[in-house]
Amino acid sequence: MNTKRSDRFDHIGICLTCRLPSPDIIRYARLADEAGIGSVWVNESHYYRSAFSALAAVAAVTKKTLLGTGVVSAFARHPAFTAMDAATIDEISGGRFLLGIGATPVWGEDSALRNGERPLAAVRETTEIVRGLLARNLSDYHGKFFTMLE
Repeated sequence: MNTKRSDRFDHIGICLTCRLPSPDIIRYARLADEAGIGSVWVNESHYYRSAFSALAAVAAVTKKTLLGTGVVSAFARHPAFTAMDAATIDEISGGRFLLGIGATPVWGEDSALRNGERPLAAVRETTEIVRGLLARNLSDYHGKFFTMLE
């Protein structure tokens, strides 16, 4: 395959940590948008800020930059809530939202990972449910980690 470097790398992106205060995330994202940065990603940690809440605020103050979660855990919330948040931010941003889902565990008494489950299976189920809900063609889902009933 003969591709030019410019064909593979079409923009520079930045990741802002959720450990920053929300006003700083918003300010840095606005500056990135004004500077022509191609994408702004906000990570998520269980003890700091929600990437979705931060990106909703960022979507309201930016115009061109793609916005993404980098990444949210498949274990942190039910996929139905992930789909709702993704749809909301995509709407606010005018279609600029990108969803990054990962397998970062949330440890607790009922953690599936304590029982030897494979974390990528939860990412797969989350992805299937989110895609189905966003396409409006998912009614019931019965997985190892998640269940949805119409």
